[in-house]
Amino acid sequence: MARKKATPRRIPNDAARSTTFRNLHNDLVKKASELSTFCNVNTCVIVYGEGEAQPKVWPSVDEAVPILHRYKAMTEEGFLRQRMDKLREQVHKARHENRELHTACLVHKAMLGRLPGLKGLTVEEVANVGWMVQMKLKSIGDRIANLQAQAALQLQAQPAPPLTYAGAVAGDLARHGEAPLVQGGFIGGNDASSSTADNMASTSASAGFSWQWPDDTGDSSSSFHPK
Repeated sequence: MARKKATPRRIPNDAARSTTFRNLHNDLVKKASELSTFCNVNTCVIVYGEGEAQPKVWPSVDEAVPILHRYKAMTEEGFLRQRMDKLREQVHKARHENRELHTACLVHKAMLGRLPGLKGLTVEEVANVGWMVQMKLKSIGDRIANLQAQAALQLQAQPAPPLTYAGAVAGDLARHGEAPLVQGGFIGGNDASSSTADNMASTSASAGFSWQWPDDTGDSSSSFHPK
């Protein structure tokens, strides 16, 4: 159950009243200091205690005097003029926000086909719609360009494809100044001719044929027969 709010009234006890005055004065100075620090404004506190000839001034008399002079120089007319200028600025900002919301609503209706040919709109509304469409297209173009740039950077950062064995051998021969020799799917260097017979034998065996070299009798014919 909420506690009932007490009605403020003068404290009859002198000691209790003096203690309360001291505590509340310290709280008031603390709040004024926070207001000056957080909001960057000039503040001062002037309190006349009961039975005291001189007031308690915060932060100091030298800093409080300019603030008092400024306050006295501000007439009621000047205060009202400042207030009116601030209200005019707020009204102008609210009108600008309402105009943007109204234009966005018109663009949405035009995209849905509810405003064919933008009929029924004033010249100002048509101009606002065109301006907003251009801004949206520019924003989309900038976004697409940003995504394309990010994709290009990702492609550049990807590692190179792995090198095959044949490519590694060819690259090594090229670094040593030797031309690769390709025979029967085999890549070699200058000594590739020495292994030609072995390569041909393995190729014919894999194809299902047998190879017979001519004998010393001078027979130059070669016979192929399936296994």
